[in-house]
Amino acid sequence: MDDPSDRWIEVLSSFWSLPDGTLYRLRQGELDIAGIYELIRFLRTISIPDEATISKRLASLLWMLPTFMEWQTDRVIERGGSADALRTSVQLAYNEVERILGIP
Repeated sequence: MDDPSDRWIEVLSSFWSLPDGTLYRLRQGELDIAGIYELIRFLRTISIPDEATISKRLASLLWMLPTFMEWQTDRVIERGGSADALRTSVQLAYNEVERILGIP
């Protein structure tokens, strides 16, 4: 059976990649709500059994995602984007990452 984490890593990496990745563009202050919701929809497809271990790469792509998004609030505001829309997106991302990785 193929390890689905390889696909998850590939897709998550694309959200971080430049120049068109949603998270890369967010770092530039560009809030792409459609792209963010595409990311959230993708996160909802990830399901890791409780007894499973995950690769360091997958963990690194997931765990910092909501915090990174939140850190971009000032940049988004400076570029005329909606802080409220970003905050809503951040909360959705936190919810999904908690669901995927669990709570310590």
